[in-house]
Amino acid sequence: MIYDCKVLELEQFDEYSGIFYIEGYKLYCFIAYCNIALKPLANYQVELDLYYFDTPKLTLSNKPEGFIRYNQNTFEYEVTGLLKNGKLLLPQIEFDCQDIIYEYPDFYEKKVSFTVNRIDISFI
Repeated sequence: MIYDCKVLELEQFDEYSGIFYIEGYKLYCFIAYCNIALKPLANYQVELDLYYFDTPKLTLSNKPEGFIRYNQNTFEYEVTGLLKNGKLLLPQIEFDCQDIIYEYPDFYEKKVSFTVNRIDISFI
């Protein structure tokens, strides 16, 4: 999906990351693709992807849907949402998780939590 994004802050020493405001979430993301010069406080259209080195360990969750918690000093996030139709659904945002469905078929249409190595952002 394509989202409207506001650039809040770009890393001064690392041109591949920044803090972005997307659909009510303030996210620290790795910039996976960008072919334009970004300007702080400017708005852009973006796509988001969850990135994990290995299939994450899912747990059933009682946390609020749409829970995203940043693990300080890393790119890692704990995310919570509804796993349905190959996607992790949060209010206003959805992430493609087709590969996870195959590993966790019993968690289909259930609220789950797991940790991702980072959230990638691509500028359209």
